[in-house]
Amino acid sequence: MERKLDTHTPREPKFSDGDRRRNRAYNKRFIPAMAIYVVLLVAALQMDLDSLATKLLFVAVPIVPAALTVVAVVRKMNACDEYQRLAGYRAMSIGFAAAMVTAVIMGFVGIAFEGDEVARVGGWAVFIVGMLGWGVAGSATSRQ
Repeated sequence: MERKLDTHTPREPKFSDGDRRRNRAYNKRFIPAMAIYVVLLVAALQMDLDSLATKLLFVAVPIVPAALTVVAVVRKMNACDEYQRLAGYRAMSIGFAAAMVTAVIMGFVGIAFEGDEVARVGGWAVFIVGMLGWGVAGSATSRQ
């Protein structure tokens, strides 16, 4: 009986209470920012872009949720311990590199094809690849 007790090792929780608290705080800032962004994007896409004022409003719409997102990420990184901060910066670096490579590729595609459609999707491609790179790298580094 004693041997069976000795071989049993308790499972450690995947996240500490502090980790869970920091993740909840981050999600309380990040998720509303993204929700505001989606609502504003849907509203902006319904706008009639005939006047200069509506075009400027359309361009200014993402500034508020983008700023809220920056605040959420900065606060999360400041609250992390050294290991989590290093892993987070590594993931951001990979996402940034992916975004920059995509920006260069989209720039050359825009020059080669001289189309407005390339300009329209170029920014979105950079954003999507950068965020996916950051997310995938973040998942990979947190499992190490």
